[in-house]
Amino acid sequence: MNEEHEKFGSSCGGSRWFNADPIIEERRMVPVQQRWICPIDGCGGEMKFNGMTWTTGDPGYHHTCDKCGFTAAIRGVKYPRKIYAPDKTINTSHCNEHCLHADTISVSDGDILIRCKLCGMGRGNNGVWVA
Repeated sequence: MNEEHEKFGSSCGGSRWFNADPIIEERRMVPVQQRWICPIDGCGGEMKFNGMTWTTGDPGYHHTCDKCGFTAAIRGVKYPRKIYAPDKTINTSHCNEHCLHADTISVSDGDILIRCKLCGMGRGNNGVWVA
């Protein structure tokens, strides 16, 4: 057992209650719609969940093409669906390629700070980049 681990609480069955303040990283996320495009050559329709399900270990959700009528089941996913992905619209031009990594966001007293993981520069609500 690593002594460093013990400073965060005693082990019980290989795990422990974490007895410190965790370091939390936040990232701006945006909703994204995913659509399943029909696999039939030249169709281009959208496969949509039709309400039928095979109740197996991983459920098989049946989808039907809204253009050609092709029907198939896919494991564990219903389309269309909404997921959340990192916001790629954050303006990171102050340090070129480095700030493509500017996805760390911290919030304090209502100010949002986006910080580049590579160069450490940050941008607040006022849009000014600071070291």
